[in-house]
Amino acid sequence: MRNITAKSIIPIITALCAYSCSVAHNDFSQFHDIDSDGWAYTDTLVFTPEIPDTTATGRLILSVRHDNEYPYSNLWVEVRTIRPDSSEQTDTVNFLLANPYGRWHGQGFGARYQLSDTLPRTIALTDSLPVKVRHIMRIDTVRHIEQLGVTFVTTDDN
Repeated sequence: MRNITAKSIIPIITALCAYSCSVAHNDFSQFHDIDSDGWAYTDTLVFTPEIPDTTATGRLILSVRHDNEYPYSNLWVEVRTIRPDSSEQTDTVNFLLANPYGRWHGQGFGARYQLSDTLPRTIALTDSLPVKVRHIMRIDTVRHIEQLGVTFVTTDDN
């Protein structure tokens, strides 16, 4: 019988790690850059999930990245998702980006910050059906928002 050495174990461990990373799951994440001219009220960001299952249930997390020059303490967004029965569900999210004294809540380096918020309900996300996000602030164009992202994390009750 041959002795097993570290040189023969490493390729096996590497292959097992590669396999476990390639196992399909339904989590999804995507960010969109916002134009440096600003985010217009009429500009809807469209995120198209690619998940292995036809429909998965989980939590939708929104993340906003802004710079130090953002002039407001919050950002209102509208999130539209399509249910498996083809009806639309609309949620509004109020990102509280700063406290009353102007200190940013988000994490970041230098003059850039990121803050995330989870929708309060579980949603059924359908493969290739869009998640649409637009700002609903009282001004036409919001400036100093750099990126907006959507992350979908499946729940254990699937």
